[in-house]
Formats: sequence, structure tokens, C-alpha cells
Amino acid sequence: MLPGTHRIEHFPSDDLAKEIERSLEAPAGSFLVFDSMLFHRAGHNRSAAMRRAVNHVYALPFIGQQISMPDVLQGRYADDPALRRLFGYETKPVASVDDWWARRRARR
Repeated sequence: MLPGTHRIEHFPSDDLAKEIERSLEAPAGSFLVFDSMLFHRAGHNRSAAMRRAVNHVYALPFIGQQISMPDVLQGRYADDPALRRLFGYETKPVASVDDWWARRRARR
């Protein structure tokens, strides 16, 4: 990982990246928690076991998924309860912050 890079938008120069790069090792069963905006990558898996990852990002409630699957699918699979839930027909992302606030006020 490149410490401190969560504070900048652009990727640092190759020279700076080589200078500040840090490798982390964690025992099996451990987990790492860090700002997802930090420039990082996975190293080589030297074990015979499969490496698994759970990537979870917390954000303000009006920041949602970037692609609306219901819009992309144009109603397809909406009649199948399992696929309807999988593709997010009940949790369609809002179009704007104003839309988010309007939905929230409507629920009150």
C-alpha cells in the first residue's frame, strides 16, 4: 500500500510510489481495515489456500451504486421474486441528492 495516498486524487509518480510503498502481512484469519481510497493492491498468495476478500465501503446514504440494474434491464426479470431482489428492483438508486431527500421526506 502507499500510505497517505487516500488524501490525493492522482497516482503518485513511479519514483515516489517505490519510495513510500509498504507491504503488509497478516496471519491466516486476520483482516485489514483501511480507507478504500488509499492506493493499494494484493500481493502474491504464497499459500495453497484460496484467498478471499470482502470489500465493503461505507458512504453517505445518498451515494449509492453507480449502475441501476433495473434501468439497464428495462423491467426484465421483475416478475421473478428472487431475481427482482438480486437485481435491486426494490432498492433502485436515487437520481440525485434532491431525489434522496424527497424520498426521505415522503417516508415521514
